[in-house]
Amino acid sequence: MGNPGYTYNPEKARQLLAEAGYPDGFEFEVTTYQAMVDILSVCKEYFKDIGVEMTINQVEEALWWAITGGKEHKQAATAPLGGVDAYEFWEVVKDEDNYFNYTAVEDPYIQEKYVEMGNTLDLDERNKILKELVLYWFGKASYMSLPVPYQYTFWQPWLKGQSGEYVTGVETGFLGPLKYAWVDQELKKEMGH
Repeated sequence: MGNPGYTYNPEKARQLLAEAGYPDGFEFEVTTYQAMVDILSVCKEYFKDIGVEMTINQVEEALWWAITGGKEHKQAATAPLGGVDAYEFWEVVKDEDNYFNYTAVEDPYIQEKYVEMGNTLDLDERNKILKELVLYWFGKASYMSLPVPYQYTFWQPWLKGQSGEYVTGVETGFLGPLKYAWVDQELKKEMGH
Protein backbone atom coordinates (compact mmCIF):
# COMPACT_ATOMS: atom_id res chain seq x y z
CA MET A 1 0.00 0.00 0.00
CA GLY A 2 3.00 2.23 0.22
CA ASN A 3 3.98 5.13 2.41
CA PRO A 4 1.04 7.53 2.77
CA GLY A 5 3.42 10.48 3.11
CA TYR A 6 4.67 10.15 6.66
CA THR A 7 7.48 12.44 7.75
CA TYR A 8 9.48 12.61 10.97
CA ASN A 9 8.14 15.67 12.76
CA PRO A 10 8.38 15.39 16.57
CA GLU A 11 7.21 18.99 17.09
CA LYS A 12 3.99 18.33 15.18
CA ALA A 13 3.57 15.01 17.01
CA ARG A 14 3.85 16.73 20.42
CA GLN A 15 1.34 19.35 19.25
CA LEU A 16 -1.12 16.64 18.18
CA LEU A 17 -0.66 14.82 21.48
CA ALA A 18 -1.41 18.03 23.38
CA GLU A 19 -4.50 18.66 21.27
CA ALA A 20 -5.64 15.10 22.03
CA GLY A 21 -5.29 15.74 25.76
CA TYR A 22 -1.85 14.24 26.32
CA PRO A 23 0.49 17.25 26.67
CA ASP A 24 2.91 15.18 28.77
CA GLY A 25 2.66 12.09 26.58
CA PHE A 26 1.58 8.72 27.92
CA GLU A 27 2.83 5.17 28.50
CA PHE A 28 1.82 2.01 26.70
CA GLU A 29 2.93 -1.60 26.35
CA VAL A 30 3.32 -3.53 23.11
CA THR A 31 3.29 -7.33 23.19
CA THR A 32 5.58 -8.94 20.65
CA TYR A 33 7.95 -11.79 19.90
CA GLN A 34 11.70 -11.90 19.35
CA ALA A 35 11.72 -11.21 15.59
CA MET A 36 10.09 -7.79 16.10
CA VAL A 37 12.19 -6.48 18.99
CA ASP A 38 14.82 -4.69 16.88
CA ILE A 39 12.35 -2.61 14.84
CA LEU A 40 10.29 -1.89 17.96
CA SER A 41 13.43 -0.65 19.72
CA VAL A 42 13.78 1.95 16.96
CA CYS A 43 10.10 2.89 17.34
CA LYS A 44 10.59 3.17 21.10
CA GLU A 45 13.25 5.85 20.58
CA TYR A 46 10.99 7.80 18.20
CA PHE A 47 8.18 7.66 20.75
CA LYS A 48 10.55 8.77 23.49
CA ASP A 49 11.31 11.93 21.45
CA ILE A 50 7.67 12.99 21.82
CA GLY A 51 7.16 12.00 25.46
CA VAL A 52 5.54 8.62 24.83
CA GLU A 53 7.03 5.75 26.83
CA MET A 54 6.69 2.39 25.09
CA THR A 55 7.40 -0.81 27.02
CA ILE A 56 8.24 -3.83 24.89
CA ASN A 57 6.72 -6.99 26.34
CA GLN A 58 8.59 -9.77 24.54
CA VAL A 59 7.08 -13.24 24.92
CA GLU A 60 7.68 -16.59 23.22
CA GLU A 61 6.10 -16.64 19.79
CA ALA A 62 3.57 -19.40 20.62
CA LEU A 63 2.42 -17.38 23.64
CA TRP A 64 2.27 -14.24 21.50
CA TRP A 65 -0.15 -16.01 19.09
CA ALA A 66 -2.38 -16.98 22.03
CA ILE A 67 -2.28 -13.52 23.63
CA THR A 68 -2.92 -11.54 20.46
CA GLY A 69 -5.45 -13.92 18.94
CA GLY A 70 -7.38 -13.89 22.22
CA LYS A 71 -7.01 -10.11 22.37
CA GLU A 72 -5.46 -10.37 25.83
CA HIS A 73 -2.66 -7.85 25.21
CA LYS A 74 -2.77 -4.63 27.22
CA GLN A 75 -2.69 -1.78 24.72
CA ALA A 76 -0.85 -2.88 21.60
CA ALA A 77 0.58 -5.89 19.80
CA THR A 78 2.62 -6.47 16.70
CA ALA A 79 0.83 -7.98 13.73
CA PRO A 80 2.37 -10.09 10.98
CA LEU A 81 0.42 -8.48 8.15
CA GLY A 82 3.30 -7.96 5.74
CA GLY A 83 3.08 -9.88 2.48
CA VAL A 84 -0.71 -9.87 2.20
CA ASP A 85 -2.69 -8.30 -0.59
CA ALA A 86 -4.77 -5.21 0.13
CA TYR A 87 -8.11 -6.99 -0.07
CA GLU A 88 -6.96 -9.65 2.43
CA PHE A 89 -5.87 -6.88 4.80
CA TRP A 90 -9.40 -5.45 4.80
CA GLU A 91 -10.84 -8.91 5.38
CA VAL A 92 -8.85 -8.93 8.62
CA VAL A 93 -9.65 -5.44 9.92
CA LYS A 94 -13.31 -5.18 8.93
CA ASP A 95 -14.43 -7.32 11.86
CA GLU A 96 -13.38 -6.87 15.50
CA ASP A 97 -13.82 -10.61 16.10
CA ASN A 98 -11.36 -11.63 13.38
CA TYR A 99 -8.48 -13.48 15.02
CA PHE A 100 -5.91 -11.27 13.27
CA ASN A 101 -7.59 -7.94 14.04
CA TYR A 102 -5.40 -7.24 17.06
CA THR A 103 -6.82 -3.75 17.52
CA ALA A 104 -10.33 -5.19 17.94
CA VAL A 105 -11.60 -2.09 16.14
CA GLU A 106 -14.96 -2.47 14.45
CA ASP A 107 -15.69 0.47 12.23
CA PRO A 108 -19.00 0.61 10.30
CA TYR A 109 -17.40 2.79 7.61
CA ILE A 110 -14.69 0.16 6.97
CA GLN A 111 -17.33 -2.58 6.85
CA GLU A 112 -19.44 -0.57 4.38
CA LYS A 113 -16.49 0.19 2.10
CA TYR A 114 -15.24 -3.41 2.28
CA VAL A 115 -18.62 -4.65 1.00
CA GLU A 116 -18.70 -1.92 -1.66
CA MET A 117 -15.19 -2.87 -2.80
CA GLY A 118 -16.16 -6.55 -2.97
CA ASN A 119 -19.21 -5.72 -5.10
CA THR A 120 -17.26 -3.54 -7.54
CA LEU A 121 -16.06 -5.32 -10.67
CA ASP A 122 -14.42 -2.33 -12.34
CA LEU A 123 -10.76 -2.44 -11.26
CA ASP A 124 -10.23 1.34 -11.49
CA GLU A 125 -13.33 1.99 -9.37
CA ARG A 126 -12.28 -0.70 -6.90
CA ASN A 127 -8.80 0.85 -6.58
CA LYS A 128 -10.42 4.26 -6.01
CA ILE A 129 -12.45 2.80 -3.12
CA LEU A 130 -9.33 1.05 -1.80
CA LYS A 131 -7.33 4.30 -1.85
CA GLU A 132 -10.11 6.12 -0.01
CA LEU A 133 -10.22 3.33 2.56
CA VAL A 134 -6.44 3.32 3.05
CA LEU A 135 -6.34 7.09 3.64
CA TYR A 136 -9.23 6.79 6.10
CA TRP A 137 -7.48 3.92 7.91
CA PHE A 138 -4.16 5.72 8.23
CA GLY A 139 -6.01 8.78 9.52
CA LYS A 140 -7.50 6.65 12.31
CA ALA A 141 -4.03 5.40 13.32
CA SER A 142 -5.34 2.12 14.73
CA TYR A 143 -2.26 0.42 13.29
CA MET A 144 1.29 1.67 13.06
CA SER A 145 2.76 0.53 9.75
CA LEU A 146 6.28 -0.79 10.04
CA PRO A 147 8.71 -1.65 7.25
CA VAL A 148 8.22 -5.13 5.87
CA PRO A 149 11.36 -7.06 4.89
CA TYR A 150 11.84 -8.39 1.40
CA GLN A 151 10.62 -11.93 0.91
CA TYR A 152 12.54 -14.31 -1.29
CA THR A 153 11.22 -17.60 -2.59
CA PHE A 154 13.46 -20.33 -3.94
CA TRP A 155 12.38 -23.55 -5.59
CA GLN A 156 13.95 -26.34 -7.60
CA PRO A 157 13.70 -26.13 -11.42
CA TRP A 158 11.74 -29.38 -11.52
CA LEU A 159 8.91 -27.82 -9.50
CA LYS A 160 6.48 -26.74 -12.20
CA GLY A 161 3.35 -24.63 -11.95
CA GLN A 162 4.97 -22.50 -9.23
CA SER A 163 6.88 -19.27 -9.72
CA GLY A 164 7.10 -18.16 -6.13
CA GLU A 165 3.55 -16.86 -5.81
CA TYR A 166 2.30 -16.19 -2.32
CA VAL A 167 -1.09 -14.89 -3.39
CA THR A 168 -2.97 -16.35 -6.36
CA GLY A 169 -5.95 -14.03 -6.19
CA VAL A 170 -8.17 -16.82 -4.89
CA GLU A 171 -6.47 -17.89 -1.71
CA THR A 172 -3.46 -16.74 0.24
CA GLY A 173 -0.81 -18.29 2.41
CA PHE A 174 2.25 -20.36 1.73
CA LEU A 175 0.45 -23.61 0.88
CA GLY A 176 -2.50 -22.32 -1.17
CA PRO A 177 -0.67 -21.79 -4.48
CA LEU A 178 1.27 -25.05 -4.08
CA LYS A 179 -1.80 -27.13 -4.85
CA TYR A 180 -1.30 -26.05 -8.49
CA ALA A 181 2.33 -27.23 -8.53
CA TRP A 182 3.68 -30.54 -9.79
CA VAL A 183 7.07 -32.25 -9.90
CA ASP A 184 8.65 -32.92 -13.30
CA GLN A 185 10.11 -36.32 -12.40
CA GLU A 186 12.08 -36.63 -15.67
CA LEU A 187 13.83 -33.27 -15.18
CA LYS A 188 14.52 -34.10 -11.56
CA LYS A 189 16.12 -37.39 -12.60
CA GLU A 190 18.15 -35.68 -15.39
CA MET A 191 19.54 -33.28 -12.78
CA GLY A 192 20.74 -36.14 -10.62
CA HIS A 193 18.10 -36.08 -7.90
